[in-house]
Amino acid sequence: MAQPTSCREINLNNCKDGESVSGNCYWKTSTCVEKQCENLGLNTHDQCHNVLSTCTVAQDLQNCMKLATECSSYKKQEKYKFTSDKSLCSWRIDKCVNIQFSDADNYESYNTNLKCSEFLTKTDKCIVVESEKFRVH
Repeated sequence: MAQPTSCREINLNNCKDGESVSGNCYWKTSTCVEKQCENLGLNTHDQCHNVLSTCTVAQDLQNCMKLATECSSYKKQEKYKFTSDKSLCSWRIDKCVNIQFSDADNYESYNTNLKCSEFLTKTDKCIVVESEKFRVH
């Protein structure tokens, strides 16, 4: 049997990743659709990101969109957590900004290389130095 050319040709039981020639599929309401951010129809960052790791909630909070390349691209406060390159974001007053290491809650606790590796920013790199608990580069 030939593989369907579109997700829309697939029923509920077969609507999943790899089932269509055109790509991965996702069941939305009563239709199988291409698994793309704009097709998901979800309304929180966690929902969008859990289905497709390249997605976050759209500005209107009614759908999903691709993760932005810069935190400043996010215009409404929602749970925007990071950008497409995994740089962390934080909402400050009326805008979303790239978080800095010194902004981290309890940043003194980043005292192992493993703990440091969990904190990613565009400009800072965290490493543990023996004579110091941590160092920001």
